[in-house]
Amino acid sequence: EAIAALRPPPFKRDAERLARQVRHWPVARAAAALGRLQEAEAQCKASALPDEVMCARALLEVSENARRQRR
Repeated sequence: EAIAALRPPPFKRDAERLARQVRHWPVARAAAALGRLQEAEAQCKASALPDEVMCARALLEVSENARRQRR
């Protein structure tokens, strides 16, 4: 239902892949990942460090946590 509400709508092949991925993200884990990304955004705005580095680090942490949870 949520995937169907996306605008612009994803292609059918992409929507199926997205639906499979969503099953691996319980609400609590997705909320934690979004929280980490929001934290990275705030750090980018408040720091002189390169944004690309901070964003890459945050995305790596999120993906590593997801990988660990799937085991």
